[in-house]
Amino acid sequence: MLRTTAVNVIRHLGVVGECNIQYALNPHSREYSIIEVNARLSRSSALASKATGYPLAFVAAKLGLGIPLNEIRNSVTRETTACFEPSLDYVVVKIPRWDLKKFDRVSKNLSSAMKSVGEVMAIGRTFEETMQEAIRSVDTSFDGFSRNTYVPETKEAIEEELTKPTDLRVFAIANAFHMGYTVEEIHQLTAIDRWFLCKLRGLVETERRLQTFAADQSIPRDLLRYAKQQGFSDSGIAHFTKRNEMQVRNTRTGYGITPFVKQIDTVAAEFPAHTNYLYITYNASEHDVQFVDNGVMVLGSGVYRIGSSVEFDWCAVRAIRTLRENQFKTIMADRLYFSNITLERIMDIYEVETSAGVIISMGGQAPNNIALGLQRNKVKIFGTSPENIDGAENRYKFSRMLDQIGVDQPQWRELTQYEDAESFCDEVGYPVLVRPSYVLSGAAMNVVSTSTDLKTYLNQAATMSRDHPVVITKFIEEAKEIDVDAVALDGKLIMHCVSEHVENAGVHSGDATLVQPPQDLDPVTVKKIGDATAAIGQALRVTGPFNIQFMAKNNEIKVIECNVRAARSFPFVSKVTGVDLIEMATKAMLGLPVVPYPNRGQRLNYVGVKVPQFSFSRLQGADPILGVEMASTGEVAAFEHGIDVTALEADKAREGYSLEEYLSSNKIDLYINLPSKNSFRRPATYVSNGYRSRRMAIDFSVPLITNVKCAKMFIEAMARFSMDKWEIESVDYITSHRTTVLPGLVNITALLPGGDGFEQATRAAICGGFTMLGISAHGADAFATTSDQSVSKVKSTGRGHAHTDYVVEIAATEANPTAAAALSADAPILYVSFDRSHPVHVDKYSAVSEHFKAWPQNSAVITNASGNDLATMLLLASLFSRQIHVTDVRTPEDLDLIDLSRARGLCATCDVSVYALFADRLPAIEGLQSNVQPLWSRLSAIDCFTVGVLPAQAAKAAGVKDVNPATLGYQLVLPLLYTAVSEGRLTSADVVERFCNAPRRIFGLPEQPDTYVEIHRDRLVRIPPKSDDAKWFPDILAKPAHCAVHRVVMRGKTLLLDGMFYDQGLAPVGRDLCHVLRTMSSGPSGKQFAQPPAMAAGALSVKTTAEARPPMHARKTSLVMSPAVVPAIEVDTIDEVDAVSASLDVQPPVVEETALTTRIERPLPESRLADVMARHGNQNPFYMKHVLSVRQFTREDLHLLFAVAQEMRTVVQRSGMLPLLTGRVMAAVFYEPSSRTSSSFQTAMLRLGGQVFTANSESSSVAKGETLEDTVRTFGSYADIITLRHPQPGSVQGAARFANIPVLNAGDGIGEHPSQAMLDTFTIREELGTVNGLTITLVGDLKNGRTVHSLARVLSQYKNVTLNYVSPASLAMPESIKRDVALRAPYVEQHEFTELTDAVLAKTDVLYVTRVQKERFENEDEYERTRSAFVIDNEVMRKCKRNMIVMHPLPRVTEIAPEVDTDQRAAYFRQMQYGMFVRMALLALVLCRNF
Repeated sequence: MLRTTAVNVIRHLGVVGECNIQYALNPHSREYSIIEVNARLSRSSALASKATGYPLAFVAAKLGLGIPLNEIRNSVTRETTACFEPSLDYVVVKIPRWDLKKFDRVSKNLSSAMKSVGEVMAIGRTFEETMQEAIRSVDTSFDGFSRNTYVPETKEAIEEELTKPTDLRVFAIANAFHMGYTVEEIHQLTAIDRWFLCKLRGLVETERRLQTFAADQSIPRDLLRYAKQQGFSDSGIAHFTKRNEMQVRNTRTGYGITPFVKQIDTVAAEFPAHTNYLYITYNASEHDVQFVDNGVMVLGSGVYRIGSSVEFDWCAVRAIRTLRENQFKTIMADRLYFSNITLERIMDIYEVETSAGVIISMGGQAPNNIALGLQRNKVKIFGTSPENIDGAENRYKFSRMLDQIGVDQPQWRELTQYEDAESFCDEVGYPVLVRPSYVLSGAAMNVVSTSTDLKTYLNQAATMSRDHPVVITKFIEEAKEIDVDAVALDGKLIMHCVSEHVENAGVHSGDATLVQPPQDLDPVTVKKIGDATAAIGQALRVTGPFNIQFMAKNNEIKVIECNVRAARSFPFVSKVTGVDLIEMATKAMLGLPVVPYPNRGQRLNYVGVKVPQFSFSRLQGADPILGVEMASTGEVAAFEHGIDVTALEADKAREGYSLEEYLSSNKIDLYINLPSKNSFRRPATYVSNGYRSRRMAIDFSVPLITNVKCAKMFIEAMARFSMDKWEIESVDYITSHRTTVLPGLVNITALLPGGDGFEQATRAAICGGFTMLGISAHGADAFATTSDQSVSKVKSTGRGHAHTDYVVEIAATEANPTAAAALSADAPILYVSFDRSHPVHVDKYSAVSEHFKAWPQNSAVITNASGNDLATMLLLASLFSRQIHVTDVRTPEDLDLIDLSRARGLCATCDVSVYALFADRLPAIEGLQSNVQPLWSRLSAIDCFTVGVLPAQAAKAAGVKDVNPATLGYQLVLPLLYTAVSEGRLTSADVVERFCNAPRRIFGLPEQPDTYVEIHRDRLVRIPPKSDDAKWFPDILAKPAHCAVHRVVMRGKTLLLDGMFYDQGLAPVGRDLCHVLRTMSSGPSGKQFAQPPAMAAGALSVKTTAEARPPMHARKTSLVMSPAVVPAIEVDTIDEVDAVSASLDVQPPVVEETALTTRIERPLPESRLADVMARHGNQNPFYMKHVLSVRQFTREDLHLLFAVAQEMRTVVQRSGMLPLLTGRVMAAVFYEPSSRTSSSFQTAMLRLGGQVFTANSESSSVAKGETLEDTVRTFGSYADIITLRHPQPGSVQGAARFANIPVLNAGDGIGEHPSQAMLDTFTIREELGTVNGLTITLVGDLKNGRTVHSLARVLSQYKNVTLNYVSPASLAMPESIKRDVALRAPYVEQHEFTELTDAVLAKTDVLYVTRVQKERFENEDEYERTRSAFVIDNEVMRKCKRNMIVMHPLPRVTEIAPEVDTDQRAAYFRQMQYGMFVRMALLALVLCRNF
């Protein structure tokens, strides 16, 4: 009937192509009406095409071109024509996706007005199967059509929902059946057809049947098969039968119950189908396809909803196309599965396809949520490892990582009590951001401005408790929000783009107006963001796409969050920059060749703007303002090319007209309403005039702006529209001068300040842009550091008075070889001077030999030798295999000699004073002027620049008096060098290499985080005529120079601004670096460089070998941009060029020819252990110490151990071993049976490159009566370290007194087991992110369990921990342990129980189970009575939290049922793996002072 009517209508209307007709049909008769006819494609057209496989849009387009229907080929069968009606042998169910909870004052009731923001579609063979699949597709928290808590099981609530439907109606129907409602009763309340209700009732009956089977009962094969055919998920069945999901899966696959893959078939199998469009069903007996491709699986995003839409589809499609272009088969293009993104379904497809692996990073958050589950089930994941993904998503792990790498973040805390929340807010200050801890992506977030609002919000949200904590974060007002979309390979950036939000922080990134490239960011902010992005990518070892959101204010940046996946902004950024970030990410993940930063040097002559789209007009009552919770349902992008814009003005208001009248009569063309911030939930109340007028603007389709920054920018744009070129002003800071950002400069041999001149000299250095000094052993006043007393004097003078970091050198004399070597820890650089004009120098070469013999091999040696002295020094260095650095080289002959020595394999480096290169402008000093050009011609042989002693010598030659020689020369260095840059003799890269990178590399100087120098290259340098520098260098007054130091920032603090110290009250921040120097490097002529800390993106680093340098004329590297657009930024690496070209070009930049035509490869170091140690102050509390008890170590000590263990884990997973202990031997001495601890220690030693020998009581001389002390003494002669287990408490401590090597306690009877407690704590941190605030329940034999004794003591070092002791009364935790915990941590709660009650389980975060140890009992009957006191099985696990973990030191007997092993919360086998990494870290820290 309806079909016939449809045919008549389209024939009457003459429709060609697609047409949509909507009917109203009386279900009780054949009466019907046509609601509307749309002669076009509609929303349902897409659904019909997907459901049937009949491509409506494709066929309609062909028809529109005049091609007859009978000539259009059926794309499914490839044999028949499109002239047919689809015939289906499957069922399709579509359910809308509502997000009504995101909008206040919006009615939840459904009506004829559309309110959904997305939809789901499911395909199956039966209605029941398909309906269940569709419900699960709506939200991952839905298990299907089953009993639930979404609608209260009360008569009033159920009938209200059934008669007045909302988005929860289907759940009300499920609960109604469980309450006893009949099909007829529900039909009367809902008018839903009885056929559908009968099918749904069948699902409830199956659910009840499943619930009759307890956890220890097997589910019958037929019932399990029937449940799967009805669409029940494994997790749903597990819930009904009191077991876990993987246990159900194993049972199901054991029965041979697996799903079948079927094709979307438009002709109901009448003709063979060739479609790659597939679905999964249990209502079949065979597959429709063969599985021979072993394709790569690409996971999509699932249902469209707020926060996840077509952007992720674009990412997935681009990934697929990249794979196909590289001859990979894909399970999304070659095979497209229409199914849920769940662990069960992905595992089904992965196994049946025997897939090569899975790409999870293209589909938004849904695939990331199952990443760990997939990995734990041995699924190959391409790209970033799931552990590192979890490291970004777990707020505790991510926060800890940011602290470790020195990247700032807003202060935050997870709290469980209102008093603590109020106290934290008072501490950090209002406003704050508050949200429930379990909520992601902005949902339920609120900005709270007062304590009253805080209390109101917490009262309205939920009861605040341990089970329902809230996270409170300091909210920074007026901060700019910035997005970075990046791609990395093995942690190294290969592409990143910076985009800015128009709105300030506080508007969800999905609702913000995004601008690319950014228009008003300070270059310092851009650089810091690049550095932080690189550091985070490296710390997380990212391979593939990732996105970071920053906030910036006053050039200080803080990280908001990091998503290790493609973000919504990836398509927009890719289109604006012309670089397909997804293609790059896909190639990186699959190991395909990829070109880093492919847009280098490209010019952008446009700006891309992405604007969100909202559905406020569809949602009656919604307040159309933006906040921290995402509300947009789409977006639009535009590219501005200077198109003319017509300004619109509102009519003048006539007297007596109200705002509402003007809005309702459409007399206002644009309405700007800026809400006040007087409520925590939204910036205005619902009874205010502001809310009413905003709502009217939406209802009457008046354009509305509610954000002050958007309003300002819009008005400013309109005011400027007639200008030829729009001027873009900075919100942060922009100068008209050409700005270059340099790292802090290093002066290797700074003149030793005399008397109390340390502060004066280092202030002068800061004024010149120098943040690190090597303090020469010689001063201008004949003083030199030659002894303990003189070194101590200099160091005490510098302590608290140095504005720069510094390292003190010691002078070599003929009498102090031994004394100097003894001082190498405090003065780690030996200075060998041949300057006969200074009283402290070396005359005899034999003295040099003695110094070379005594001085530590890896410590630096500097000499100022020249001529014959230099030749002799180089010969001696070669004979003693010494690395040597020659300072203050002044002649081309000396440079040639050094270069010749390099060619012969000598590890030699050198520096030249900047003033030697400009000696033609200095007062006459014999021989210097004639060497200027020869030195310039040999620039490639010069490793470093220095200030040197030439300024002091020039001042002396000119007769200048009353000056401090140690302060001279600093402020003129950069003006002179950038004069050479402007003349083409140098590049900015040369300056950075020779004044920063090379000195740090050669001398192992540590990196200075957040330290940089801003210079204005075109700014005139004004030297006061009476200044010290003008006295000795008068030529600087005659020829004014350009390039002024604008700002010097050291470790994040601004020290200098425009020649003035920024904070006069700030104490000097310089540090003595003597204990943090790395091994001296051979320099560019040697074959091996000491690896410096990994340079971040944007850090200024260049080529270091002479061979790699192109001719001088090709080495200029700068981007010069219109001052009306952005400031000029000097860039000195490809990373910096990429960052700027991708982020700052608006007008076409003038890009001068660059030397960096090929990317500089900077491979990641094999490990970052040195950086880990540096973050902990290079203090190793474990070095050569016995490890006998956890009481030896503080929490900070343990955190160092854990940081090293994390790095060990990364390295081992990548390369299998880390040979730190090559040549070392461990004695494993175990007088008790052991498999895990013994094997763990042995494996740890082997993976560190060491060797192991073992001994036990049966095979050692103990059987002959040898004492433990003698055994330890003997093994101490053979090994470097002993791991010892003994059955007697305290025995290991006693034996350690006789050992001359470190002894590790591997368990002493019922005493302690420190390494087990360490690995247990590490496991908790890795699994749950933190130990603070957790409830840890210890179960089993607590009396004899040495593991729990040590663990309780370790846990007492953490905050707000609750310890539950559950054991039989006879096996209770010893009083001594409880007393020790109470004394060490009175704030730790301790509770004892003899039963493992439901209340205890419900609050437990960590369930730590121990074995009742038979060997500790003298009476076997007592053992039998207690050994099965507590058994953890599925019934117990059902009572536990979903995000808790179960741990066990192993071996187990009966205390944990095997059925628990498949529960994702069972962490005990992962605990064993963590243990190996912790023991690797422990062995390495004990045997290595540093790395």
